[in-house]
Amino acid sequence: MSLSPIGVPQEPGAFLRIEDKFFIPKALKTEFFDFLKTEMSLCRFGSANDFNINESIYFDSKDLDFFHHHFAPIKQRFKVRIRRYNPNHNDDVSYLEAKCKVTNGLDKITIKKRFKLDAQNYERIIQGLPILLSSKLRKLNSEIKVFELLDRVHLMNSLASTYFIKPQVKIRYERTSFEKNDLRITIDEGLSIESLNSGISIQSESVKKLPVWSTAQAVTHNWKDSQLLVEVKHAGTLPVFVQQFFDKHQIQKTSFSKYCWGIVAEMENS
Repeated sequence: MSLSPIGVPQEPGAFLRIEDKFFIPKALKTEFFDFLKTEMSLCRFGSANDFNINESIYFDSKDLDFFHHHFAPIKQRFKVRIRRYNPNHNDDVSYLEAKCKVTNGLDKITIKKRFKLDAQNYERIIQGLPILLSSKLRKLNSEIKVFELLDRVHLMNSLASTYFIKPQVKIRYERTSFEKNDLRITIDEGLSIESLNSGISIQSESVKKLPVWSTAQAVTHNWKDSQLLVEVKHAGTLPVFVQQFFDKHQIQKTSFSKYCWGIVAEMENS
């Protein structure tokens, strides 16, 4: 996967950026939100609330390759998920996303490509079948050029066939978002998990014997329900006003994956 310069406009549904993550105590929520509202715009996405409900179905191989890759010293790793916004509404749309993290010097650049799923292809990917470039899929993604949509379908099908991916966990959470030009800040809370893998208890027996298990536990246990998960998505440099707030409250950058957190939680409960 070739990289374009960070900050250069991408095709619709394609994102190239750096994502820095932070944990903020919920006690600072009001102060942080009020601070962001002075610098950025609150995104409502058609919701009457300040927050939106997000739902993600994460896919992986039977050996949990994506989970293991997250903790391995490799330069490129993938994540595949179906993302839904406002999943309790009848008009919600499902997006199939491939997210690639590429290590570039000291930075980890996130490349995300996605497209909307029609009902037939939704069922196909859930069952492990390849996505079809149908007329319904093209119509649903009319804002994406056909050759670009074909490229994204090929990417998803390549990942699916290489790793034989199946749904593993469903994670829901409340998200509040702020935007300003190329800067986007999201704040997540209220994470909940639903297991979609009936064989997780068998997999956990082997994973818990590996060195990766202690690392995975240590990283995922950093997050507590008394905290907010903040992601600052930018084009290369953390904005000064954001850094000043974090410095004032001694908030440090961290590493966290909702998918890995969900897998560890399911294994601990199996």
